[in-house]
Amino acid sequence: MIFSQCKFNFTGSPSNLRFLYDNKGLISGEEGSEITITCLVDSGDPLETLFLQSTDGLFIEGGPGSIHHSLPLTYYKHRINFTCKAINHHMTVPLTSEVQLLVKYKPRVRIQEGTQLTLKEGENLILKCDFSCYPDPQNISWHHVRNAIDETNKIHGDPRTLEINSVTKTHAGKFICKVINEVATGYARIHITVQYPPLVNISVIRIANLVKLDCNPQGLPNVYTFEPWEHTSITGQHIRFLNGDNKGNLILNQTKPESTLQDTGIYICSVSNGISDRNGRFRQTGHATNQAAKYGTFGQATILNFDVYSLEVDDLVIKDEFNQQRVFASEIKTQANISIVIHGTNMDVDGFNIKIMTKPLTGEDFGNYTATAESRYGKTTYHFTLQSASLPLSPYNMTLATAATRIFVSWNRNFDGGYQQEFYIELFTKYMVQLTKYGPLADTNAKTIVYTLIR
Repeated sequence: MIFSQCKFNFTGSPSNLRFLYDNKGLISGEEGSEITITCLVDSGDPLETLFLQSTDGLFIEGGPGSIHHSLPLTYYKHRINFTCKAINHHMTVPLTSEVQLLVKYKPRVRIQEGTQLTLKEGENLILKCDFSCYPDPQNISWHHVRNAIDETNKIHGDPRTLEINSVTKTHAGKFICKVINEVATGYARIHITVQYPPLVNISVIRIANLVKLDCNPQGLPNVYTFEPWEHTSITGQHIRFLNGDNKGNLILNQTKPESTLQDTGIYICSVSNGISDRNGRFRQTGHATNQAAKYGTFGQATILNFDVYSLEVDDLVIKDEFNQQRVFASEIKTQANISIVIHGTNMDVDGFNIKIMTKPLTGEDFGNYTATAESRYGKTTYHFTLQSASLPLSPYNMTLATAATRIFVSWNRNFDGGYQQEFYIELFTKYMVQLTKYGPLADTNAKTIVYTLIR
């Protein structure tokens, strides 16, 4: 019996090529973490070589049995495709498996109009919010740093687009587009500047024989062109134009009695900053009334002295700025020679001097008045302001309260002396070392005023 030995070489191809954690061709992770892409195969004979490549340029070789690649997850790795191939010497076509990487990342938000936008008051504002994120957003909203936004301002219900018809200066400031998904919240901001024509206020300051009219426009841009002041009568009749300085200030020098009378009336400041109002007007105006001043002291009676150029006077009626007739303690009427200017010449004429004694003055007595003298020949009207010659009275009932880094100071205002008053707060240590001085603080005219100090 003859025996012989035979040697058989069995060959086989690799099989079951797959990605670890593959879920229907997808692998996911969250931005900021690290992930390892692992390709596995059941090895054949001879052993196989594995290749791993991706659509962003990766190409590595490994095996047998597995190949690995670790990478940090960022949003720009989202939807990269990985391909794994396995092949040995007896194969002409490799095994192939593919998977796509999904990166969960917070919303990247951008406003199409940029970060700065300037509009004129009355124009329409349209903002569009672009974003990318994965998964899809759960909420998209618009916010303003000071004001609530009406939901109806979103075009056709699209939360990405905000439209505000006819903006006003209250819309100035920062708008924020906020996008939320399951990962986090993303923001984009834009600062809106609203240009508007000036609102004109005029302050009247009296110093001795000088009356200073300050024209105070408030608009945007805050570069102004001032026209000459117009002086009119109380009834609106034009008297003259006067040139102020380039800051809108006008000074009247009332060194003579006739100057005081001639300067009485309404003064109109006209100013422009190049922005028109809703009616298309570029020139905006403000006015102040310049009236002769008479003075009194708080808590004391005073005498109002009037000279009337007339052959006779039947009655003198004084009304306040609310057109209410005022009743005074007494009235003394005497004939007198009145000095007036006629055609530039000083002359003494027949007339009357009327002295009115007031009751002790209260804070409500200071203000604007109209005195009307009547006779059978007609009537004449004289406008004046009763001002206080006293200092403001000290505030009272001052209280302090503290909370963390804040100090709350409150007080009751007192009589202001007949003028606009301001308040000052000085903060001292217990050793009377002054730390900070706060002010001037505006008088709100409320009975109790509250101010917060930041320590």
